[in-house]
This record gives sequence, C-alpha cells and structure tokens, in this order.
Amino acid sequence: MKLLMQIVAGLGALLLLGALVDYAQTAIFLSRAKQTVGTVVGIFTSSDPDTNSRFYCPEISYTTVKGQTIRFDSNVCSAPSPYVVGDLVNLYYNPDDPYNAQIKSFGAQYLLATSMLVSGLPLVLIGVMGLWFQKRRK
Repeated sequence: MKLLMQIVAGLGALLLLGALVDYAQTAIFLSRAKQTVGTVVGIFTSSDPDTNSRFYCPEISYTTVKGQTIRFDSNVCSAPSPYVVGDLVNLYYNPDDPYNAQIKSFGAQYLLATSMLVSGLPLVLIGVMGLWFQKRRK
C-alpha cells in the first residue's frame, strides 16, 4: 500500500510540475507577445478515431505590426465550433515568430496548466494523506 501511495503522490507531483512549466511558458509568451485582431478565414475539422468525434478548429489570418499577413491554424478546437468564417478574434502572436500565435482565450492560454493542476493536486493530497495515515498507524 505504501508503494501505491508513493506512486499516486509522485504522479500528482509530476502533473503539478507540468502545470507550473506550462504556466511559466505561457507567461513568457504573453510577456513578449503583441496583441492584434485576426479574421477567421476557414474552419477545418479534426477527428478522434477512438471516439468517432469531430472537432472544429479555426484558421485565422492577421497582419503583424510589420505589415506581414499571416495565416495560422489554431490548436484550440471544439465541437461545435464557436467561430464562423468572417468572425473577428483577438489574439496574441510572437513578433519574432509570427506563426506562433494564439487566440486570446482562457482555453488557449491556461487550459492545459489548469487541467494538470486540477488532476495533480488531488493525487498529491491522496498520496501524502495515505502515507501519513500509514505512518500514524505504526
């Protein structure tokens, strides 16, 4: 039982570390990013063969401060699509790498870190409490 609790706590700690790393990367990106408005120019589908689900991802076009027109596929997909062709969207982009862009939304910036935090914290608590109770019983 002790080994199981150590594994659970360790897995939770790894998830918390992943959340911290993802949050730090997002913070660094946002500190350097420029904001602009883009236009949804297309919607493409992504499929999950395991669940037979379809997700809809926007293709966005925007112009950088240097006047360069960029088209990128958002990595934030959903079903149904919250966007239609022609929608205007706020976004962030890296001026040194303008293809590195994200829609300005909680999901694009923080969903991964939040998911790892929400998954990792209970695992750490369960593992540590399990180890603590085992130690107390002895």
